[in-house]
Amino acid sequence: LMFRRAVSNLLSNALDHATVGSDVELRTYQAEGYVVVEVTNKGQPIPPEHVEKIFDRFYRLNASRQGSAKNTGLGLAIVKSIMESHRGKVDVMSQRDNTTFALYFPRLA
Repeated sequence: LMFRRAVSNLLSNALDHATVGSDVELRTYQAEGYVVVEVTNKGQPIPPEHVEKIFDRFYRLNASRQGSAKNTGLGLAIVKSIMESHRGKVDVMSQRDNTTFALYFPRLA
């Protein structure tokens, strides 16, 4: 249930921020002791000064969304909490017109 919530939050964000008519990609693979789930969208990159803050509770990149009931600034904080509870981690890479969020779940031995 928590896995679905984390992926759902990332997919929802990707769809909200993707360039109209572009694809959102969902990819899984194994790497260095982890099973990785990636969600990638094409669109405006996240400015570097915001990357570390986006996982903070109630942090919103776009201040013009302050009145929106849909965007509470909790989605990525929830994703981070879920990953920590699974002893995993979440990472983001955003440059040019691609943003990728990666969920790293530790592989069982």
